[in-house]
Amino acid sequence: MDEAAKSMQQYSSEGTPVELEILSGHLLFVDPLYLLDIRENVAALDMAEVIKSPIQFIQQLESAFFPYGGWVLLGYSKVSKSNDRLTIPVSCIHHFHSEVRAEVEAAVAKETPVFATDSGMCLVLDLGNFGLLSEALDIDSLLGHDKNAIVDYIERMNRLLGNRGWACIQNPGLGLGFDFAGSGLFRILL
Repeated sequence: MDEAAKSMQQYSSEGTPVELEILSGHLLFVDPLYLLDIRENVAALDMAEVIKSPIQFIQQLESAFFPYGGWVLLGYSKVSKSNDRLTIPVSCIHHFHSEVRAEVEAAVAKETPVFATDSGMCLVLDLGNFGLLSEALDIDSLLGHDKNAIVDYIERMNRLLGNRGWACIQNPGLGLGFDFAGSGLFRILL
C-alpha cells in the first residue's frame, strides 16, 4: 500500500470523517452485530451475486437473516470508482424516521442508503471485501476497546485483505451535535 493509503482514517469515534478505498464501488452499511449473524451462515449465500447483482444480494441477506427487519437493516450505495477513496463525514448520517411512503420505498429498494444499528456502530464495506471480511472480521476487536486497539486491529485486517476497502464508524455519543447517536435507523447522505 502506498503512503497516501496508509494515512486513511478508517475509524471514527469522535465525529471525525472516515475514509475507505473504493474497490467495486458497491458499499454495504451494516451494524457489526448483524455481520456476526450473517457470518454464522455465510456458506448458504450465493457469493457470485455480491458484485454481479449487489442490490439483490443485500436484499437476499435481509430476507435470509433478518426477515422481520422491515427490509431496511442493511444499507447500500453505489459510488463512483473514478475516485480511489471515499470520505464519509459523520455529519452526513441522520436519523431516519420517515412517514413518507416514497422515502421508505426508496430505502427498501436500496435507492437511498438506510441502515439500522443496535450497537451504535456502522461498518462500511466495499462489497469487493464482503466474503473475506464476513469470515475473518473479529467483531469483539471492534467493540468495547480503546481507539488505539481498534486502529491496530484495522491495520491487521488491512494486511489480510491487501486493501483498505472498509471503515468503522462508532457513533460519537449523545449531546455532541451529531444525529448519529444511540441506536436506530439512519440514512447516509453521500
